[in-house]
Amino acid sequence: MSNSALDTAYETLAQDALEGNLPHPATVCKDCTEIGVPFSLNTGDGPRDADLALGIPSTETAATETWFTSNPWINDELQNFRDTFALRVLMRLGELKGEAFLAEFQAYIKSRGFELDCLDYMIDEGEVLTPPELENITHGTLIDKELQCADTNFNFHGKNVYYWTFTTARFTEGGHREGVFYNPFPPVDWHVSGRFDIDRAAQCLVTSFEQQKQRDKQWEVVKMVGRIGLGILTFIPAVRVVTLGARGLRYSIAVIEAVMSANEIASGSTSLIKGEGIDLGETMFESLAKLADPKSDGERGRQVFMFINLALIAPSIQDGARWVLRRIWNTPSSIRYDLKALPEPDRKALNNHASAEPKAIELRGSRRGRSNDDSVEWFDRPSLDTNSSQVGLTTATGKANYAVMTNTLRARLAMLILHNGGKLRVTGRVGKVVGDAGEEVLVAALIERMKFRPENILGYSLDPSKIPHRIGLSNKSNQGLDVLVYVPPPPSLEVRVPTTGAMRHGIDGMNGKAETEKIHFTKKTLLVFETKTTLSKDFTPDFNPTQRNGLKKVNEVKRNISGKKRRWKPHTMRQVDPDYMGKLDAIEEAQKSGDIAFIHAQVFLDEQGIPRKLVGGGSGIQLNIW
Repeated sequence: MSNSALDTAYETLAQDALEGNLPHPATVCKDCTEIGVPFSLNTGDGPRDADLALGIPSTETAATETWFTSNPWINDELQNFRDTFALRVLMRLGELKGEAFLAEFQAYIKSRGFELDCLDYMIDEGEVLTPPELENITHGTLIDKELQCADTNFNFHGKNVYYWTFTTARFTEGGHREGVFYNPFPPVDWHVSGRFDIDRAAQCLVTSFEQQKQRDKQWEVVKMVGRIGLGILTFIPAVRVVTLGARGLRYSIAVIEAVMSANEIASGSTSLIKGEGIDLGETMFESLAKLADPKSDGERGRQVFMFINLALIAPSIQDGARWVLRRIWNTPSSIRYDLKALPEPDRKALNNHASAEPKAIELRGSRRGRSNDDSVEWFDRPSLDTNSSQVGLTTATGKANYAVMTNTLRARLAMLILHNGGKLRVTGRVGKVVGDAGEEVLVAALIERMKFRPENILGYSLDPSKIPHRIGLSNKSNQGLDVLVYVPPPPSLEVRVPTTGAMRHGIDGMNGKAETEKIHFTKKTLLVFETKTTLSKDFTPDFNPTQRNGLKKVNEVKRNISGKKRRWKPHTMRQVDPDYMGKLDAIEEAQKSGDIAFIHAQVFLDEQGIPRKLVGGGSGIQLNIW
């Protein structure tokens, strides 16, 4: 509701005009109005009035979860396979076992405190994994210095659900490590190869999960404990509103009980949702699965609420999962029910309320790392016009953030498990795919739009289908310098000079218009790019302390390599980039001569996953001083 009677009168006047009534404000009873969430199912290219107001691109052309595995910017198919392995397996698992199985898996790992973790990523980050330990986790066979582990996958071990993308791992002695006087299992370095079959991995996950439930005798009891049902929202079936959008669309509405506090509405709630047709019992997973393809607005609403309940079965401070209500912009402050269309029992259930204040509901969560710089926030934003949801991830200082559409319950469940059930390094790998795409977009623009010579881009491959690009200077965890390129051409570039963080990381003009300046180059200038990317958002991630200054970051990378730190040892760097020493020499020479410049590049991909036409003259790229 509006805060004043005057605001309400003006909003009601606008609503009457939309409905074709005489332009005079109708009386709106504050005590007769509740808060409600509208739902409708408009197929094909039908109207999307509510989604349009919410910024949800619920059209058939919007990028979905499949973009992560099949976008046109994938340069290294093997690396993409490893980065998206969990997503591929979860989607295949849904095909094999259905949505109920995915829902129960999500509920189990969250309520029991398990997290998905990937051995590949642990190896990339330099974690100590001894041969006996890796053999034990993978149930593999260790012969000499080679581990064969192609028979099984997804192992519940401790409080982790380990998985791996490889079939073979070889190790070499890592040598003495500072501060370690004696170790019966000297540190080793692993090199993995092979691709674990996706179908096989999905079947292994089924087997492993079933075995884990057999060991956990209390799980069936926990499923029957009523789900801590503190419901505060009641779904009234088949309530029709006269109109919500300019096209006179009709929606069913879920009415929130008046017992909700204003604070809960503002900051979100972790309470489970109850109501008619919303199962909180032991058959919750099957009930949710039955609504995968809703046939009515009411079924769609129940699906949304049960999905939210699933994520909140075991809320914790760590993940911060909650549901919140959002204002729907450009809509009236209240919408009136078509009471004549309701049967008498439903009219009585409304307790004489004749209208509702429309709000959108969404699921949000946060994950905290070792510091605030490592934190991420995720969301699931249900469409109010279709059987879809927009899901996304925002990183504090990572390489990329994103939002994509999920058009099936199966895809929503898979993304929920990744966002809310995986360790940060697992969750972050999907974002890495977006960051990798952004670097490819930047390189293409350097060549096609700015006329840089391909041979001047260090690590650029003339035949990426055979040899992927190795642009920049990065380790296995993709930490380092994103793009290194010599000039000429061009003799200069125009860059933005933002004065605030919001101005720097957003689209130019949204938080003030930045001044620009030209950077002039010599024929030997080496340009160092820091690249940040976003898919379907208006801002790119912030900088961590090392990234805030180009010179500082270059010096940090040099120190890591020369100090042979955990993720920067020579043999692991050679595995990533055989020419890494040549690039390091180029940086040293450029610094000595003073022919080096630093640029912060932002890549904006639109909701379809292509460069945003309204940014950078159609390139989707903003260049900033760094």
